[in-house]
Amino acid sequence: MNNTKTKLKEVYIPFLIVSIGTILFYNLFRWTLDIKLGILPLKENLLNFWIPFALPWIPILIWLRRRIRILNVRGKRDNGYFGYQFAMAAAIAVPIIISQNYIEKSSFNLNEISSILKVKELKKEKYFKIASFDIDQNSSLPYVTARTSGEIMII
Repeated sequence: MNNTKTKLKEVYIPFLIVSIGTILFYNLFRWTLDIKLGILPLKENLLNFWIPFALPWIPILIWLRRRIRILNVRGKRDNGYFGYQFAMAAAIAVPIIISQNYIEKSSFNLNEISSILKVKELKKEKYFKIASFDIDQNSSLPYVTARTSGEIMII
């Protein structure tokens, strides 16, 4: 009982604090610099997946690496500890990745506009609903495509 209580106190509670702090930090960082100020010139793929996947390793290696050794992986030297670190990083990264989609969708409103020309006026907005639009028949071009499957059928 005492061993479980020690592990809970020394590993699990600091993990919860570090994970909640990391999730809040990245979401606040992304919302402020990218969505509200627009000064983060990075691609969406990088902001939505790769940074949230790599970011949890920093606080885990700084604050939790020594604490993981309390778990005493028997029969393993250092490989078992890496497994715990990877599980912790995944447990932090998944909520960050999921929350990025929510932050993007909830930060922008659906704007109703009367013509496509109004989009230029609302540069910082992302979602639009156009009441009606006209197609310019003179500037339309036909699009023809052909594709072969690569199989030859002999009868």
